[in-house]
Amino acid sequence: MVDDVEGVVLASVSRRAGAFVLDVLLLLMFFGFLFFIGLGASDLFVGIVFLIISTLVMLVYFSYFEGPSGGSTPGKYYLSLMVVDEKTLKPPSKMQSVTRNLLRFADLLPYFVPGLLGLIVMLCSDKNQRLGDKTAKTIVIQKKA
Repeated sequence: MVDDVEGVVLASVSRRAGAFVLDVLLLLMFFGFLFFIGLGASDLFVGIVFLIISTLVMLVYFSYFEGPSGGSTPGKYYLSLMVVDEKTLKPPSKMQSVTRNLLRFADLLPYFVPGLLGLIVMLCSDKNQRLGDKTAKTIVIQKKA
């Protein structure tokens, strides 16, 4: 259900999930490129380096796009969504953005059903917030047309 908070429309869980899928597809293209140039070799050390690089890329990607630069990743932008501070309704600060995205890894638990914890938390939240949003005090809203 989409709620109205202070004159703004909260993003639905399904639209947020759609935006996340679009962003993950973009990231997978990048990771595929890294794999193609050799970082996906079967060597254990190279695999660990690839895992660290991909984790950092994901953190930087979401933190940069969802931060003060505008509040929307390409997936959120395409679906007219925006991350905002829940009090000021402005794009989150750098610290808020990093905080909410560090907790994305917790929201993705359990990894055998990625995102199940985040989905359950969002469905139980009156503002459709995942753990990262609650901690960083952010919400995701539908942009006005």
